[in-house]
Amino acid sequence: MKYCFRIGLYKQGLLHDLSKYSPTESEKKLKEQVNNIVERVATDLKAIDIQEDKEEILVEFEPYHGFKDFDFLSGIFNIRTDCNDEVLRISGKRQAEILPFNHFCERRVYDVTVDNKDFLRYSGEINIILKNLEPDRRVNVIGHVNISKIIVEQLKKGKPFCFIKKDDE
Repeated sequence: MKYCFRIGLYKQGLLHDLSKYSPTESEKKLKEQVNNIVERVATDLKAIDIQEDKEEILVEFEPYHGFKDFDFLSGIFNIRTDCNDEVLRISGKRQAEILPFNHFCERRVYDVTVDNKDFLRYSGEINIILKNLEPDRRVNVIGHVNISKIIVEQLKKGKPFCFIKKDDE
């Protein structure tokens, strides 16, 4: 269920989980899960309210094993206007010689990727994945962001953001 919730598929997550229980158990579980949904949405809305006064949204970044160059993600970013349903393209600095690293793995929802030198002029471009995608040898998967659809919509509307490393809390 948590993976369905992570990408906003609340109904599918609930139905999948509730199909495992008897009708009596299902009612109790449904109430628990509805409360969990309400808490999660309230937390997301609270995060947006808290951050309304700030210049940028803080996006929690969890690096994948082996990624050490967090300085590459420092600074304030915006989402480019030419994003699509598959990726949020991040405007900002590009680095020309990004070597291939962790580039043969599937790109999952909310993974953070950087195009490597095999992507030629796009080398160094950072993206946030919105839809599961096949591996691409030209794209390094460097980590994951813990965000919700609500936050994604704020980013798409032009709200600036910066990455904060998960273990810095």
